[in-house]
Amino acid sequence: MRREKLQGVAVLTIENAAQLKELGQVRHGWITQVAWSPDGKVLAVACGQGVAMYVNGFGGAPTYTLPHPAPAKSVAFHPKKPLIATGCKDSLVRLWTTPDKAIKLRGHTDSVNSVAFHPSDDVLASGGSDRELILWRTDPPYEETTSFLKHTDEISSLAISKNYGFATGSWDKTIYLSLNDVVFPHDDWVREICFSPRTEILASASKDGHVRLWQLKTSGEPAHQAVIAAHGGGADSIAFYPDETLLATGGRDNLIRLWDVQKVLGAGKAEMQDAIATLQGHNKPVLSLAFNPAGTMLVSGSGDNTVRLWGL
Repeated sequence: MRREKLQGVAVLTIENAAQLKELGQVRHGWITQVAWSPDGKVLAVACGQGVAMYVNGFGGAPTYTLPHPAPAKSVAFHPKKPLIATGCKDSLVRLWTTPDKAIKLRGHTDSVNSVAFHPSDDVLASGGSDRELILWRTDPPYEETTSFLKHTDEISSLAISKNYGFATGSWDKTIYLSLNDVVFPHDDWVREICFSPRTEILASASKDGHVRLWQLKTSGEPAHQAVIAAHGGGADSIAFYPDETLLATGGRDNLIRLWDVQKVLGAGKAEMQDAIATLQGHNKPVLSLAFNPAGTMLVSGSGDNTVRLWGL
């Protein structure tokens, strides 16, 4: 199989988004998350076999794999240091200093579903099926510093903003925002959340099929800005484009849709037919999405056991 370069060439825009096409795909069992390194040269795929790492090319066998004794549920790159964090079904957080050396962080009592590094502080956050959000030091002695128990059911997703702190989404149909110490409701299980690159908007995807956009505030609950009827059967994944002009969503209808963020915010709502592009190819739910930092590629991971790379 031909290996695609991970940097890409043409930058995606609102005007050319409808021209996106599949550039390549690889297969992995039980894909849970896809993530790019800060420089866009490495693509990580968390899956049943561990975390597959593709360096400077996509296709065929991974460059190397971060091994796990149970399925890997989450992966994150440190924004500045050569560190990779992974969360595993075995309840451990692993901090990888090299491809063959991991520091095991023990604190969760169940599967670690999400991990994320703070963009400016030496802090790693993890959220799990035990309902706990735990903060860790990312330098020796790599110890737990704080834990939060704000949900009544599993934490399904975790996001961090430089200005607005930590946010978690849960099976209990709520989102927790640490800056304001508020828990605010959703209509159904919150499957994924993410901050916009400029950290002014929080996006949430739910089992009810809707993606909601929230305007963040320094006090009180975020203001609800827009709702997107994104996917039939449930919305599973979301990703902002690096300059915040585009939002990608994936769901139980096996489709990926791209949205004009400012148009959605201006209208306050959007229907499926308002998407500026719809990508077909997966035959099971789209569980994870990520744009590369250069804004030239979109990667998707699905329950059909494929990771697909999209570009122009």
